[in-house]
Amino acid sequence: MNNAIVCSLRIKENHTMQDYYLYKQLSHSISTLRKHNKTIPVIVYYSSDNFPKNHSKYFPDPNIEFIPFENNISDGWYPTFLDGGFADVIEHRWINAFRALEDFKFDNIIYMDTDTQFFKDPEILFGIYGNTPYIWTREDTCEVEMKYLKIYPGMNDGITIISKSILKHKDLCLESIRKYINYTLDKYLSIMNKDEHFHLNWIIIQYAAYDYFWQRNLHRYFNKKYVTLHFEDITEHAIMQHYFTGNSNHFLPDHLKS
Repeated sequence: MNNAIVCSLRIKENHTMQDYYLYKQLSHSISTLRKHNKTIPVIVYYSSDNFPKNHSKYFPDPNIEFIPFENNISDGWYPTFLDGGFADVIEHRWINAFRALEDFKFDNIIYMDTDTQFFKDPEILFGIYGNTPYIWTREDTCEVEMKYLKIYPGMNDGITIISKSILKHKDLCLESIRKYINYTLDKYLSIMNKDEHFHLNWIIIQYAAYDYFWQRNLHRYFNKKYVTLHFEDITEHAIMQHYFTGNSNHFLPDHLKS
């Protein structure tokens, strides 16, 4: 199988490589990856306006490719979703995940957030979950919002395996995400208070993509002993962990802590 790791960074402001939390997390993630696999390609898409030009100094790995993208937001988003910057967060992730599969002809990718670490070779995960008709994630953990949305348990897309068979859903998936978000935010505007509704803008990012794949029986969950979340114990079976940015100082090595 021709597999890869993919990450997409939307950088809104200028930051130095040594100071910004996303770069620190990415550095740690790749460092833990290379302990177990020296050669698997890593594709990092980045919004080109604010990305440091000296990134190669901090990421000298020859099997990492940094690719710029223009984060042009499509039309038609719900006003609070657009004005709050949430459209900036979701659209580029899926666009660049599909782009990597298309442009590099990968069989499978792990799309990951930067707050991820490796305990074993990710090829083990591809061997279990690759080349299937499904996308694979862990469950989401936002119980309050799940009660509102009535789609338990959703998905946490911080670590997602996507196979090339999913590419045929690209255009419809991206359109469906926007429609689901707009519909849900409008539906709950009169039910939630202002703070709850604003928070829903963030939570719904996870559920919009989940709804598309779940409705078509195209989504499955990782075994949690292989892919763990920040509140779960690490066992001998763990391959990867999504540890959540807010807890990063508990997981980053000392030289990368804030």
